[in-house]
Amino acid sequence: MPEFSVIIPCRDAAATLPSALASLRAQTWQDWEAICVDDGSCDDTAEVIDRVARLDDRVRRVTIAPGGPGLARNIGALAHARGDLIAFLDADDLWRPGKLETLSALFAAPAAPDAAFAQCLTFVHDPAAACLEVGRRRCATWMLDAETVLTDNPIASMSNLTVRRDVFQRTGGFDVRLSRGEDVEWLIRLIASGAVIRGMEEVQVLRRAQGPSSAKDIVARRRGWLEAVETARILDVAPPRDRLARAEAIQLRRLALRALGGERPTCAALGYAALGLLRSPTGF
Repeated sequence: MPEFSVIIPCRDAAATLPSALASLRAQTWQDWEAICVDDGSCDDTAEVIDRVARLDDRVRRVTIAPGGPGLARNIGALAHARGDLIAFLDADDLWRPGKLETLSALFAAPAAPDAAFAQCLTFVHDPAAACLEVGRRRCATWMLDAETVLTDNPIASMSNLTVRRDVFQRTGGFDVRLSRGEDVEWLIRLIASGAVIRGMEEVQVLRRAQGPSSAKDIVARRRGWLEAVETARILDVAPPRDRLARAEAIQLRRLALRALGGERPTCAALGYAALGLLRSPTGF
């Protein structure tokens, strides 16, 4: 059995998936399998996966009806993964070559964590020009808590998280009702389970910058965050009211910036912008 099962949700990713898979195949640690879950793509995503699979039998394709990244990750990790460690990789992101080797050593060490993440840098066009996101916290070896995740999630991307397969199974996977923010809601449940989540200072992930958000996307992100807060309350890991208010203000500020970055912001999106401006402790 492979040590790592790399779960790659793919939806119309033919343009970026070759680079993502190339970064995986360039890893210095080669004990892995890749499960590419084609989430109802309408482009050549399936052909891209099959072409790489013919060259490398560790890569395989699973095809599902469109259901979103949460469902695709669940199918890959809960139904098809064989490795002891689940490493997520989005189809438009890249890994540094030493990522899996570093993680293999970490999870084999005494007092190993249940999950781990590292630095995640963002690039627009050229990965060599990737930089730390403005305002993004540096990783540290803290015990990740709900307040940190709700305020300024240092994991930043699911491409930056590796978790023991049995731990992921116990959480039940991602909430498939959520099209955005499913990662934050799942992290809240992971934290509430008592899992030890280790942060490392190494840069391991290059995250592709996203364009301006549509009004639908912004509303979905807001819903996902609110669901995460409700989960934190139910599981009794929510931060105190004043600190939760600060976290909400920061989240609204980010939504506001996304709304104002769109070409034709709707009334709902502009409403989030106004609310974020009023509540944000740092302004724009």
